[in-house]
Amino acid sequence: MGVEETTEIRTQTPGDTTAAQWVSQLLPDAEYLTLFLCLYSACVVLSTFGLVSNTVNMLVFYKTGFSSTSTISLFSLAVADWLVLVSVFITTVVNHPWFPDDDQMIISMKDVSLVLSVVGLNVPGMGAWITAIINVERLCCIAFPMKVKRIFTRQTITSLIVAAALYQLASGLPQSFGIRLEWTTSTLTNRTRLVYQLTSTKMVFTSLVASYTLPFTICFIIVSLGTIFLIRQFKESRKFQNSLPAHGQHSDKLSAKEMRLVRSVIFICIIFIIGATPIVLGVLIQLVYPPMHVSNPYLGNVHRLWLDIGFLFQAFSCSVNIFVYLSSVEVVVLVVVVVVLVVTVLVVVVVVVVVVVVVVVVVVVVVVVVTVIVVVVVVIVVVVVVVVVVVVVVKVEV
Repeated sequence: MGVEETTEIRTQTPGDTTAAQWVSQLLPDAEYLTLFLCLYSACVVLSTFGLVSNTVNMLVFYKTGFSSTSTISLFSLAVADWLVLVSVFITTVVNHPWFPDDDQMIISMKDVSLVLSVVGLNVPGMGAWITAIINVERLCCIAFPMKVKRIFTRQTITSLIVAAALYQLASGLPQSFGIRLEWTTSTLTNRTRLVYQLTSTKMVFTSLVASYTLPFTICFIIVSLGTIFLIRQFKESRKFQNSLPAHGQHSDKLSAKEMRLVRSVIFICIIFIIGATPIVLGVLIQLVYPPMHVSNPYLGNVHRLWLDIGFLFQAFSCSVNIFVYLSSVEVVVLVVVVVVLVVTVLVVVVVVVVVVVVVVVVVVVVVVVVTVIVVVVVVIVVVVVVVVVVVVVVKVEV
């Protein structure tokens, strides 16, 4: 997800010692850097909002208690999303083109983000497993309404989530054995720093496939098929309930509660599908067309841009679940508050910039005026001195 320093890579055909051809990137570095800046700026904003919203979600679910399986699942999903957004925030901030990286530090912040990516790339898979568990539980709730409470107990849901966490830990742990930090002396600054190094590319790649690509692909298929079935059954259940006469206020409230929960699960699954689509499509593209990779001299920037877009979609899917849990009025209020905060921040930034510009202009004007006055005074003094000298010389000659 970095920016290459050169746009063109020189390649030479075998046996040709005189001629060389230049292969240009399909997406030039200047355009990629602009898109990279926009995408990472959006990721910083989304991850900041998501950290706050998921903190609110966790507090609400914790206060509600873990008496139901849905609360356990949704609380775990909020924790996983929060951890993903921590990784996204750190990665996007330290790799942002505007982030100053101090050469005096013992290790570059970009290398720190690469080390933390060992953890950061495992957590999204955890969120994918939890989303699949929530989806399957709601499917069974509709398909086997009389048996679902015996199938999916609190112990069952907790065991499934713990099993998913153990799998992510076991599959992602080998990444830590394929990297290391080495003391390296820079040829430019002549300073010795710790630098991130890959010691086993094969081990890191295999672990990454097992802990990131595989969970997303499997859960994407499960959640996509399950969501289609959920939407169809949700519509049929609403039609069936609307055709029945009312049998008491209590039963009506229970059915309404279940319907709201199913609707929330559907929206959560749709958000997950949207966020995982670039990742799954990227995997399929690389399987169909293997030259589509970062080191490709022609398509490298295109592949990097696709990874950055997937990063943005992942931040989006982890940040907006709070809108699912709120009512329409609460969503409107939250949107208004967010818009007001954003506008306030922008106004403050604009005011600060204007004040700084005005101060700079005033200082420049004052400096110019003072300079002109000094120059005029100096010229007058010089003229007076010259006149006095001339007068004195004339008098002496007379």
